[in-house]
Amino acid sequence: MVLTPHIGGATFDVEANHAAMVAEGVERLLRGERPAHCANPEVLERSVPAP
Repeated sequence: MVLTPHIGGATFDVEANHAAMVAEGVERLLRGERPAHCANPEVLERSVPAP
């Protein structure tokens, strides 16, 4: 068994690219697109029109 804190999934790649991933998601939302990474996509059904 391996127990990790919530940040256990924060690999080096995620840490290195986190800001870029967030910026890309915001840019996509501003263009009316769905972000590539979304923890609760059901919320987008109410707020972002489908392309």
